Amino acid sequence: MIQILSIFGEEAPANNNGKRLLDFCQSSGLIISNTFFKHKKIHTYSWENPGQNQKSLLDYVIVEECLRKSSNHSNRKRKMAQFYSQIIKEFLFIWNLDVERFTMLLTLEQKIQIVSLARQYSYRQTAEIFNYLNPNRLPPLNFRTVYQLFKKLRTLGTLQRKKWSPSAQSITEKRQFEQQIRQLFRANPHMTTRRAAALVGKSQCTVWSALKRMKFWAYKKGKHQKLEPGDPALRKKFCEDLLLMCHLEPGFHKRILWSDEKNFPVNGSFNRQNFRYWAEENPRWIGIVNEVAPEKVIVWTGIIDKTIIGPYFFDGNVNGDSYLEMLTDYLLPTLHANGFNSADICYMHDGAPPHFAGLVRQCLDDNLQFWIGRGEGENRLLPWPPRSPDLNMLDFFLWGTLQHRVYLIENESIEDVANTIINEINDIPAEFLSNTQNNLIKRLYACIEVNGNLFEHLLKYMF
Repeated sequence: MIQILSIFGEEAPANNNGKRLLDFCQSSGLIISNTFFKHKKIHTYSWENPGQNQKSLLDYVIVEECLRKSSNHSNRKRKMAQFYSQIIKEFLFIWNLDVERFTMLLTLEQKIQIVSLARQYSYRQTAEIFNYLNPNRLPPLNFRTVYQLFKKLRTLGTLQRKKWSPSAQSITEKRQFEQQIRQLFRANPHMTTRRAAALVGKSQCTVWSALKRMKFWAYKKGKHQKLEPGDPALRKKFCEDLLLMCHLEPGFHKRILWSDEKNFPVNGSFNRQNFRYWAEENPRWIGIVNEVAPEKVIVWTGIIDKTIIGPYFFDGNVNGDSYLEMLTDYLLPTLHANGFNSADICYMHDGAPPHFAGLVRQCLDDNLQFWIGRGEGENRLLPWPPRSPDLNMLDFFLWGTLQHRVYLIENESIEDVANTIINEINDIPAEFLSNTQNNLIKRLYACIEVNGNLFEHLLKYMF
């Protein structure tokens, strides 16, 4: 014997009709599902007689016993539509009926058919004829629907569904609210949406929607190298001279060996916006930062045309002697081994103190035809402008790419960091380097356009 009612149903004893319903459910294998969930007391009845203090539950949700576990809580307002829709679909599937036919909506053609029939017959006869002509439609049409169609045709002059449109008052209120939000954020562009919502007495979502309609976007603050007063003129002069050389000798910038050094701590800094851990439960994923006296790798790398030279790892801090050792023992032999002629290469390095050492500049004069850097030299082609990482390929391309990839995994030692750097450099495709060369020319023009000032935040708007 199946359990038809649960303990959360009506407490009063059933009358004759109630007993007949229970007998029918028992013989048909049905249950009253809205008695299987606990409700507040005010929700345990759907009819009330205030005069005699009578309360009763008149509405029941009856389903097959096998569907009991798939039923949702029928008292939750947000799930009511989903619950009844699911129950109806399951019944229709059991009865082998088409779910798409179970609809209360009439098409425009069906409405015209009903009105045409109603001009010749009564409302009840029209409903019966329509149901005979459309036997597969569920539920059947009744005469009240026919009456409502005629009433709509007389009052509105159309059978089509009226599309909702905002009233003039609501449009005016929306415009006034948007104007209020616009004034707030123009007066204080750094204001948070939470603060703005508190000032206007609206929800934060409402403020977000208004900002979106007005094409307001939250822009992030950019980070750029600080320039001293005399730097812009030097930067502009460098860009003009280099572009002139590229004009006299097309592709000259591809003969330049761009170089730089970079520190990679074992537990380096990382951007939280770029790191995600997708899982069903929180893994409590953390990264170690701001370590006191961390172990680090100092790496030198160069880029010439579509080739990366290096990486070369320094043993300890970089000074004039260690940098000179890198040039004589690693760079020059590697260039010859890769088929590069030192007479065709222009070596570039910035104005860091190790690069300014006299022995370093003498080595470059003795072994290379041209070089770019700080200080005087016999073969120095151009002076490198100070504080200009935005003009060096290593700074605006390679280091950022490597830093993101190196710290995607946990590194336990400097050997792990070095191996990761080597693997990631080897995986960089040649087309990336070609695009970087093209990007360099754009940066030279952009720097001249802004008279040597900062330009990276304007690049995408200039080209």
